[in-house]
Amino acid sequence: MKKVLTDIMGTAVHGGFVATLMNRFKSQGASYIARADPEALAIVDRIKAEQGLETGEQVISFVAEQLAQMNLRPNYVVLTGMVNSEGYENGELQAPFFEDVPHALTRWKKDGRGIFVYSQGSADEQKTIFRTSDKGDLTTLVDGYFGTDDVGTKYDPDSYRQISNRMQAAPSDITFLSDVVKELDAANKVGYNVFLVERPGNKPAGEHPYKVARSFDEVNL
Repeated sequence: MKKVLTDIMGTAVHGGFVATLMNRFKSQGASYIARADPEALAIVDRIKAEQGLETGEQVISFVAEQLAQMNLRPNYVVLTGMVNSEGYENGELQAPFFEDVPHALTRWKKDGRGIFVYSQGSADEQKTIFRTSDKGDLTTLVDGYFGTDDVGTKYDPDSYRQISNRMQAAPSDITFLSDVVKELDAANKVGYNVFLVERPGNKPAGEHPYKVARSFDEVNL
């Protein structure tokens, strides 16, 4: 059975939403840490120990700076998702999905395609994004989620091997959708069918050898 693996930001969701998430993280992060659960505090304590930081405010500033420099270590990305989780639940945050995404996911689902998501952060955060989207609850259309905190960086071919194994699918039966060429390079090395998804507001991808889709409707599985 053919399967689809899609990135989120800049591919299924407007890339500008990243700035919204970061602004909330910076404004709400310290207050979240002050009342955080043990799992979140363990991450904060690891960052403090590694970087010689003392306060929650310092941790939030440091992590925000690292993410701005595209240092996407799992601890940093997961902490961001934890801080922003309340924003999704209270309706403050709603991911702006492109109009073609729910229609394409519905069509692929009816055709019996397996639909999976692979993005920065945890699988739980990804599921929350799909559940609280501005197009309604999309989780019924998704069969599974893979996070970088679990399978590893999106630039490493081994991450895509792990995903293929967990899906119990041959790489050639998986179509990966992303707006980042380095991610497509890694998936392509494993044998995935890949598409560069070009969206309004995304940075130009530069030269690359991959098929291009400007909407999910242009993706040929």
